[in-house]
Amino acid sequence: MSVTKVETQSWFSRLKQSVMGVLVGLGLLLAMLMLLFWNEGRAVKTARGLSQGASDLVMASPQQVDPALEGKLVYLVGEPLAPVPLHDTHTGVSAPGLRLQRKVEMYQWVQDSQSKQEVALGGTQTTTTQYSYNAQWSEQAVDSSRFEQAAQYSNPAMALRGESFLAEGVQLGSWALDAPVLGQLGAGQAYPVSQYDLVALQHAIGPQLPVQLVDGQIHVGANPQVPAVGDYRISYSIVPVQALSIIGRQTGHGIRPWQADSGSQVLMVQTGVVAAEQMFSQAHSGNSSMTWIFRALGTLLLVIAINMVLGPLSVAASVLPVLSRVLAMGTGLIATCVGVALSVFTMALAWIFYRPLLALAIIAVGIALVAAVVMLIGKRRRQLVAMPPPVSAS
Repeated sequence: MSVTKVETQSWFSRLKQSVMGVLVGLGLLLAMLMLLFWNEGRAVKTARGLSQGASDLVMASPQQVDPALEGKLVYLVGEPLAPVPLHDTHTGVSAPGLRLQRKVEMYQWVQDSQSKQEVALGGTQTTTTQYSYNAQWSEQAVDSSRFEQAAQYSNPAMALRGESFLAEGVQLGSWALDAPVLGQLGAGQAYPVSQYDLVALQHAIGPQLPVQLVDGQIHVGANPQVPAVGDYRISYSIVPVQALSIIGRQTGHGIRPWQADSGSQVLMVQTGVVAAEQMFSQAHSGNSSMTWIFRALGTLLLVIAINMVLGPLSVAASVLPVLSRVLAMGTGLIATCVGVALSVFTMALAWIFYRPLLALAIIAVGIALVAAVVMLIGKRRRQLVAMPPPVSAS
């Protein structure tokens, strides 16, 4: 079912709103410039820390802890022992392993909206919004009080959420592996819930809610084939006991993050036997990917911020809708060009601050390329001027 809502906004009201948007845009612009500058510094510090870690790394023995390596960055490989099974205290599900992840989804109403805007002569804007509602599974609680049709489509409170459980008392030879290390592990592999777990869950939540097992997942509700709003779907993933490769600072009989001279920290944990060189290589790749994600995000939000700053221009011109559309395209192009330029300029400043030698070398190469192009163009022009005029046929 869908419902349509029509709203009108006067030219003056839109202009006042766009002026307020200028303040938000300026704040966003400043924040993104700071983000881009910080990101370049973070990337440099992380890369330097990883390079220092790769050169300072020491191999440690799982069988015994060497006091001489206290505070040093060590590389540890082996299969740990987890004497205490993982246990979900809310559902009663229990399994041997290093990490257990509970995923909880609730069947709930979700609102979708599609809007269409039209500007009339004089600047009055009419917004037609169509709201539609459908029920779907979601890990996040959807606040139905914000719905346009909140009375007709109401979601209950989400009583159970996703949670992660780490094994206790884990030992790798003479080493104790606790939350800082085990927390680095990923979600692992799917863990099919058993009938025994289902009985434990039914006991934990009480007999008032029907519980069923469907394809290794727990369904809390009357009919898993036709779920109702408020039903739950619970699934698990687990990291089983297996060999681990760990890089971190030796602290007593445990492992903690190691701090490099650059200020960045190193603590890496992977399942399986992974060479230290490969772990550092993957960390460098991850750092590079994160750097480019922040660059792209910062640049995009810069463009949006500048567009907000220029917003009053297109609104002011909207008394003539055709002129407004042309001006909106122009301000959009200007915002894109200025945003990209500001992004590049900010990153260049950050490079000069964090990597002055490399930045100066790149600037020198850039100047040399520009000079070469200018000289080539000048030489070509001189050649054209020096060429004799064509002889006309008599």
